[in-house]
Amino acid sequence: MYLWETRSGLPTVHPFSLGDRGVLRHFPIKWSQISCPTLGLGNPPYAGSQLTKLILCSLFSSLMFIASGLLQLQASDRLFTAAAGITSSTHRPGADSFELYDTVIRLMREYYVDKIDENKLFADSAAALQFILPPECGEKAPAYGEIAGGPAKALKQLLSYASKNCGSELESLIVFSLNRILARLDPNTSILDPQTLREIKIGATGKFGGIGMVVDQKEGDYVVVGAFDGSPAQKAGIKAGDIVLQIDGHELHDLPLIDVLRKVRGSAGSIMTLKLQAPGSDQARLLKIKRRIIHVPPVRSALLDSNIGYLRLVNFQETSMKETVKALNGFWNAHGEAPAGIILDLRDNPGGLFGEAIQIANIFMNSGRITSIEGRNAKLNKEFSATGKSNFPDIPIVVLINKGSASASEILAGALQGRSNVVVAGRRSFGKASVQAVFPLKNGMAFRITTAHYYTADGRNIDKRGLEPDIELTDDYTRPELLKPNEIEHDAWVKEACEIIFTGGADKPVFDTLF
Repeated sequence: MYLWETRSGLPTVHPFSLGDRGVLRHFPIKWSQISCPTLGLGNPPYAGSQLTKLILCSLFSSLMFIASGLLQLQASDRLFTAAAGITSSTHRPGADSFELYDTVIRLMREYYVDKIDENKLFADSAAALQFILPPECGEKAPAYGEIAGGPAKALKQLLSYASKNCGSELESLIVFSLNRILARLDPNTSILDPQTLREIKIGATGKFGGIGMVVDQKEGDYVVVGAFDGSPAQKAGIKAGDIVLQIDGHELHDLPLIDVLRKVRGSAGSIMTLKLQAPGSDQARLLKIKRRIIHVPPVRSALLDSNIGYLRLVNFQETSMKETVKALNGFWNAHGEAPAGIILDLRDNPGGLFGEAIQIANIFMNSGRITSIEGRNAKLNKEFSATGKSNFPDIPIVVLINKGSASASEILAGALQGRSNVVVAGRRSFGKASVQAVFPLKNGMAFRITTAHYYTADGRNIDKRGLEPDIELTDDYTRPELLKPNEIEHDAWVKEACEIIFTGGADKPVFDTLF
C-alpha cells in the first residue's frame, strides 16, 4: 500500500525528502493512487494466482479491483523484450542516457525494505540481456564477470554496448534490465508506465467507463461470476458461468489482466463487442454493449432486522472514511439509539489508501496503537496510534475476513482484533503487509518500491502469513459484492456474525454490553 497524507482535500504521496539529488526532490506528487486499480470487469482477488491479483496493494480484490504489481511487470516484460520487439535505434548513449538507470538503482539501494544481494540480481539481469540480443551481437559482448567496477557498473557497460552495437534503443533495454532486477526483489516493486499510472488514478476515484460485471480467471479463461444490478452487462443478458472469449475481436485466453483492463475500459457511450460462450455449450454468441460510467461505492450498508448494523467496506478509496461515518450515522438515526452491534465485512477487500484505513480505525478506537511500519531505512519507520477523539460506544463488533482480505483491510482488522468488544471471524486473510512508495521518473513513468513492512497493533508481522481469525468459519457464503440488500441477512457468514453478537463465540465471552 502507499503512504498518504491529505492536503486541500486531495491525496498526495507521502513526501519523502531526497534533498538536492535531482528532479526527485519535487514533492508532493499530486497523483491519486491506490493499491488496486478499478476494472470494468471486476476481478476477485482470489481468482487465479493470488499473488498476481493482490499486489499494488499494495495491486488487486473485490468488486472491480485487481492488484497491478506483478501484472505491471508482465506488461513491462512484454513491452521491452525482444519477443515484443525492443525498439531499434541508432542512438548513441551520452552522459544523461543512464539517468533512469542511475536513479532507480540509487532509490533501490536507499529505500528497499530488505538487504539486497546485488551480485546475484545484476548477474541474472545481465544473463537475460545477453539472451535477448541477436546472436551475432551478443557473442561479441564483453563477459559480465570480467568487467571491473562492481555489478551495477558491469551491467551498465553491457547496456551501453548493446545500444551501440546491436541496434537497440537504450531506454527500452534499461527498462527491461531494471524490471528483471526488480522482479527478483518482490512482486510489488516495479517500473510503472504512464498507462498503468492512469489506471491507478482512476482506481482511487471508483468511477470509470465499463460494463459492470465480475469475472474469475480459470485455466486461462475469464469466467463471469455475476453482473451488477442495472449494469450494461446485466441488461445484455450476461450470466454467471459465461466465458468471455473475446473483446472487440481480441482473444482473452491467457491474456494478462492489465491488458484485459485496457480493453474493457472506455469512454461512456462507446461500444464494445464481446464474444461469450455459455457453460456446457459449444456455441459462441456476440454481444454489442454500450459502456457507461460505473461507480463503485466504497461502502455498502444495511440495518438488519435484528437491529445489527451491516457495514461492508469494498475497498479503501478517497471517500471510504466519509461513507463509513455516513452509514454509521444512518444506523443511529434509524431508531434514535445505538444498534445492537456492528458487522464490519472486510471479505474480499484488497486494500487501498493507507490513510483511509487509519482514519476508519480511528472511528472505532479511542486509544491504542493502530499499526506501525518498519523498514531498512529508519527514516521511514513510523507508528500510528488512535487520536483519542472517537466517541464510538463499546458495542459488539464482528469483523469478517477471508483470503481475499489484504493490505489496508488487514491493518484495520489487526488494529481492532484483541479489543474487548471485537471478534474477528472468518478465514485467514491474504497476508499482504508491505508498504510501497512511488517516485516519479522521466517520460511519465514512475518507480514503485517496497520500503517497509507494517505490523499489527500488537506487533505481529503477518506478511505472507495472514491474519488468523478469532473464530473460524466455513467457506460456504455468498460473494459479498453480489449480495442484494434483501439477501444480506441470509448470507451464511452474516448469520454467524449475528449469532456471535447475541451469544458470543466458542473462544469469546458473550457480549453483554448494552443488553
